[in-house]
Amino acid sequence: MAVLSAGRGDALDPVRKRIRKPVMELGGLGREEADTLLGRLGVNPDLFATIYDRSGGGHPLKLRLWARLSDQLDDIDDSEDITAAYLYRVLLSRIDDPLLRDLAHPGLILRRINADVIEHVLAPALGLADEVDADRAEQLWDALSRHHWLVDKDGLGWLSHRRDLRAEILPMLYSESPKEAAEIDRRAAEWFSDVDPDTALYHELQATRAGHPMPDLSADALVALSDEDLAELPDAVQELSNQAMGLQSKRGYGQGQGDSTSAGGGDETRR
Repeated sequence: MAVLSAGRGDALDPVRKRIRKPVMELGGLGREEADTLLGRLGVNPDLFATIYDRSGGGHPLKLRLWARLSDQLDDIDDSEDITAAYLYRVLLSRIDDPLLRDLAHPGLILRRINADVIEHVLAPALGLADEVDADRAEQLWDALSRHHWLVDKDGLGWLSHRRDLRAEILPMLYSESPKEAAEIDRRAAEWFSDVDPDTALYHELQATRAGHPMPDLSADALVALSDEDLAELPDAVQELSNQAMGLQSKRGYGQGQGDSTSAGGGDETRR
């Protein structure tokens, strides 16, 4: 059996001491795999080599973003140090509807989005409530759903921002716009409490960045959050989450404590 782990930083850090076999670190895509991806994204094959070089050696997210910008290669800085965040901002600037553009970027804070969330959470949090009624929210949701580079659609009326984008951009949002992010999290936690308690908990935990009280954490509550959700939370919340789930905390490892197992005595972590 092989375990595949992904996330910001060292995703295996909480269980690193339990690993007794060599770890294979996966880097960017090779040239052949990158060409296949770019072909699926409709890129002119003549541009494959240029985009691969600009992606920093096959960085999957950068490949996707450059693919969206393949008609502007000559207009964008070709530095190897160009970041995914920069490319993301260039793509946002190409959204025609100014209101959608204003909502799309901070909307990445939200775990899930539908038209009601746009109307009752996102727009009021950004001071745009007067511009977004129910009909306009539906229009904005429909327009946002067509930006496949930015969001995934679940078929049930919900959108979520792509996980690879969230991993890159979410820390930047919390760093650059902490008050705005905190207001979105506060309103989302309140609105989702009667609609989706798991998403409400996620936003309650994110709101602790701004000093909001830590909600009660239990393994039963946390199990509904995915590993990707937990990886997006503040480090202090991840520490408490690991402890609630019966995992060794990062701080414990740093202090040289021994290996720990789950409450059931096995080596299983969250699924």
